[in-house]
Amino acid sequence: MDGIPPYNYNTSNSFHAYWPNSSDNFEMNIVECGYEHCEPLHICGPVIKTRPHDGRKYHLIKIITAGRGRVIFDDRERTLSGGDGFYVPLGREITYISDEVDPWSYTWLGFVGIKAETFIAETTLPDDLFFHCDDGKLAEVLSDMYSISQFEIPKSRLECLMISRAYEFFSELIRLFPKQDNPHNDDDSEYVKRMVALLQKNCLSSYSIADLSRDIGFSRSYVYKLFDRYLKMPPAEYLKKYRLSRACELLRNSELSIEQIAFSCGYCDRYYFTRVFTAEIGIPPAEFRANAERGLSFEFNKIGTYW
Repeated sequence: MDGIPPYNYNTSNSFHAYWPNSSDNFEMNIVECGYEHCEPLHICGPVIKTRPHDGRKYHLIKIITAGRGRVIFDDRERTLSGGDGFYVPLGREITYISDEVDPWSYTWLGFVGIKAETFIAETTLPDDLFFHCDDGKLAEVLSDMYSISQFEIPKSRLECLMISRAYEFFSELIRLFPKQDNPHNDDDSEYVKRMVALLQKNCLSSYSIADLSRDIGFSRSYVYKLFDRYLKMPPAEYLKKYRLSRACELLRNSELSIEQIAFSCGYCDRYYFTRVFTAEIGIPPAEFRANAERGLSFEFNKIGTYW
């Protein structure tokens, strides 16, 4: 894979995980990835998966590569072995235990993000939570992702490589476990894509939800209903997150002034932009830029599960 060696599982090592410090990618945010060779009767839970440094909840997918174990969701219990996998939705409590005689090994991916959650919704995983895959492709992609995480390369390149593997992983999930009976109208999903494109195209102006409703030909209430169904947030919240994502990128990678960046992201008032940015990101734009110039990672607060 582009000169990147695949990672080979080594039974002499029991636990390896990668936790990025943070990310402002609200479409595809990798929270953790890794692999583990468990001891007999190793137990995890009952637990709701959260990031240890800020308590944010996230989704988790684990794929068993060898051995056996048990997974418990509420009152559902399932014994899994090599080739099986399970999905833990954001905020869902779970317990999993390795077998006493043949303890399992597994690899995993923890994530949040608009794109990631949209992709998951296009599979059968939210309905069943358990799956099986014989060809080993999913585990291979996760193995490669962990290998990449150990490279000593610039952060921006590392993030690109990691996210590219995450997209490959979700592509495989959709190929292997497509949702056959989609409860949503296919036309509706196309309308949502068009509305998102309109919001992005007009993010520099005072484009309103009323404008969006007019341009797409739907009532405001139906626009809100579609955004809630597909993106789990109202359109105004999506637009704000998109503008702030663009602002973060410009603060990191341009020499524009704070005022110019505010205008470039649809804010006509620099001071209002600073208040919104600080409330959502946790630090003012100038401090964010200074941290970026020093190569520091960023910890965001109040941004929700899409950052």
